[in-house]
Amino acid sequence: MVFWFQTDVGEEVETMWVEPLHYGLFKVDNIPFYVRGVSSEDIVSGRQGDDGRLEFGEVVESGGHSTLRVLVRNDGDVARVCESFRSVGCGWEGSDVPTLIAVDVPPSTPWSSVEKTLRDLDELIFEYEEACLTFAHVPP
Repeated sequence: MVFWFQTDVGEEVETMWVEPLHYGLFKVDNIPFYVRGVSSEDIVSGRQGDDGRLEFGEVVESGGHSTLRVLVRNDGDVARVCESFRSVGCGWEGSDVPTLIAVDVPPSTPWSSVEKTLRDLDELIFEYEEACLTFAHVPP
């Protein structure tokens, strides 16, 4: 099922896959790229808009996952960056921008492992952003 999220970038929207739970509640089933404050596995509320699309309401319950957006310097380094995150238990998704990836940090991955991976990849990463951090991943 596709869910429409209003982003914080003007009139843009981001579509995400969600799994219906029960009336008005859905579980996010992919990694957000542009929407802030939402991560994979979060339980969100929503409603059907006038145009028939499901529209985001709010995060009802955190799924414990965090989301990073990572901009890699060169196309040729994306696979290495993705593999480095995968090796510490993170998932990732690519975007329509070849050097932009979204990284899913599950609750089982310690934040210290993510920080070490980011330091190790410093020369390959142009920039990264913590799009959504859960309490499990807020640095001490």
